Order: sequence, then C-alpha cells, then structure tokens
Amino acid sequence: MTYAQAQAIQEAHHLAADRLLRESEKLFATASMRTLPKNLDSDRDVKRWLDAMYLLGTRQANQASALAATGYKLYRDARGVSGTVTPVLAKPNRQAFEDAIRPTVLVPQWRALNKISALADGEEFLARSLQLTANRLSLVGGTGAFSKYVATAHRETTIATTQRDPRAVGWARATRTDACSFCLLLASQGPVFRSEQTAGFASHDLCGCKAAPSFDRDEPWNDTALSARALWDSLDPSLKGKDREIAFRQAVEGRKPTKRTATAKDAPAPRTGTGRNALDAVIGTSQLEKIHGELANSLAKFDSPGTRSRINEIEQELNARDKAA
Repeated sequence: MTYAQAQAIQEAHHLAADRLLRESEKLFATASMRTLPKNLDSDRDVKRWLDAMYLLGTRQANQASALAATGYKLYRDARGVSGTVTPVLAKPNRQAFEDAIRPTVLVPQWRALNKISALADGEEFLARSLQLTANRLSLVGGTGAFSKYVATAHRETTIATTQRDPRAVGWARATRTDACSFCLLLASQGPVFRSEQTAGFASHDLCGCKAAPSFDRDEPWNDTALSARALWDSLDPSLKGKDREIAFRQAVEGRKPTKRTATAKDAPAPRTGTGRNALDAVIGTSQLEKIHGELANSLAKFDSPGTRSRINEIEQELNARDKAA
C-alpha cells in the first residue's frame, strides 16, 4: 500500500474520532445541565451527579481509547510494519475528571447561588440574569472540559502504544487546517521522537488535534504541519524564542505584528483537509467502507450492559424532569 493510501486510512480514523468527540459534547451538554442537582448544597446530590457524569465520561473515553487502538493497527498495517504490538489503552481517571468538571460546571453555579442569596427582595430579574449567565458558563466550560477528557484518552492510547511498539520512532501532531495558532505552532515543530519525549500532549478544551504514530524518522509531514513549518521558517530570522512564537501566532491569526516582532514573509496557506470524497479517490469506496466498519466495531467494545443500564436510568430521569417541568 502506498504512503498516500496509508495516510488516507489514518485520516478516516481521525474523522471517526472527530465524530466521537462531537457526539460526546452533545451528550454531556444535554445530560449535564438537565440533571444538575436542584440542591447544589447537598454533597450527596452533587456526588450522585458527578457519578453519573463520570460514567458517561468513562464510556466515551473508553470508546476513544478503543478507536485509537484500532486506528493505530490499521495505519501500522497499511505502512507495512512487521510484527504486532498490544495497544496500551488509556485508563479512566476519576480525579482528573472531577478536577476538570468541578471548576467548569459547579463553581459558576455555586458563585451564582451566593450572589442570588445576597439579593434583596424584588430583584427577581437580576436573579434570573445571574442564573442564566451561570448556566451559559457551565454549559460552555463543562462541554469543553468533557471533550478534552475524552480526547485525552485517544491521544494517550496512541502515545503509550508508540512507546511500547519497538518499530515506532515516535508520534506527530495531526492538526486540522482551521486549528488555532497554539496548535499550529506545536505542529510546525514536527514529530516527537521517542528518545526526545519530555512532556505530554499539550492541548486545550475543544482541541481537535490527534497524536499520529510515526514509523520512520524520514516520514513526510502531514500537509498542515508542512504549511505551518513553512510559515515558521518564513519569519524574520532575527526573531528568537518567545518573540518568534508571538510573531507566528500573529501571522496565523492575521493580526498586525507588534513592535517586538516582524512581519512574516509570504507563506503558503494551510491546505484543505482530506474529506470523504478525497479518501474515496485515494483508497477506493469499498476499502473505505471496510475501514469504517472496523472503526465502528471498535466503538462497541466498551458499551457494556451495565453502562447502558446506567445511561438508561439517566435518560429516564431526564424524561421524568421534562414531564414535571
């Protein structure tokens, strides 16, 4: 199989991961706000809510890990790498989950309650405004944190598996063409080789970047990374360190350079990402359907009866609240 075909398979895997993240965000946005405890001063009610949200988080993160493992194998086989490797699946982390969800969802609610309780009688409009603001903050912040928790499981599985795989030399950051300047800056620095790994995968809430395994130090960079590197190299050579990073981010965001930085020279714009039609053209429709089937099967591995039962309970609770409203 050609390198272009192997890259198309990897792109199909990453598109499946993006769909899983969007599904996760919608699931959390709906379930979290509609099941939020009415009595946020009750430790019991808050814990029960966190238990339910963690169950959803674990389910989605496990699916992301399974998807990453399947995608790793598909890409490894497509590259013609000999031997096999047992994937290292990311483990659920309750503490990390709560550390992400408490400040983004619960803290805005608690702050709003404190402000509302201090209002004088007759200030219902202000009370409603404070509550609506808190709900918006909780919805946006919580959804972003939940998405990052799920995405982290996907990345950690890929990175840990490359560390176990004797044929892998490291991993590269796979970014979208519309990635933010922070992510493009990291992508412009190229692959992270196993012998050079000193830190984890830097990311932000709602970050769509993936970790892609690399099996050859001379392996071509993906298109977005190449474009980002071209922009990096086009900057004024006198710029160093933080000044160069600032100039890069200004160029990506279309902002005017500050006095500390210089204008970048003309650089090629990031190329359009690979879509379904482009993948069809590279590897063929039948092969693509087979790949999608394998990726879909990997998502079903962790959808246990116990998990489905608990999610059904949450859905029943949602329905009951809707009827009572």
